[in-house]
Amino acid sequence: MSLAATIILSEVAATIGLVRGEVVFYCALSSLSVYGIPSFEVSRAVTLWNFLFIVAIGLFNKIGFIVASFVLFITLISINNFGSAYLYPFLPFNFKDFLKTIVRVSADSKYATKVK
Repeated sequence: MSLAATIILSEVAATIGLVRGEVVFYCALSSLSVYGIPSFEVSRAVTLWNFLFIVAIGLFNKIGFIVASFVLFITLISINNFGSAYLYPFLPFNFKDFLKTIVRVSADSKYATKVK
């Protein structure tokens, strides 16, 4: 189905009262977010999380969004990759590594870490 047909059908569903406007808006945002991810595996994972968010928002409105966001945050905190936290420079917070993540320096810079 094309994007235009999806917009028309979602507008009709919202007008009849099958779904609320928030659900249509979130569905549109989630479908656009999947297009921006180059990795197929990651886009499938984002699609599953989007489905969780759509169901939570459809059933419980804003409270569903808050609970689903909390569940996503707790899940991201609990992941460990190769012995370090998934959200490492942010949780646990390390200002020096956080700054290295935000601001990149060239290897020739005097601020770059030299390998011995």
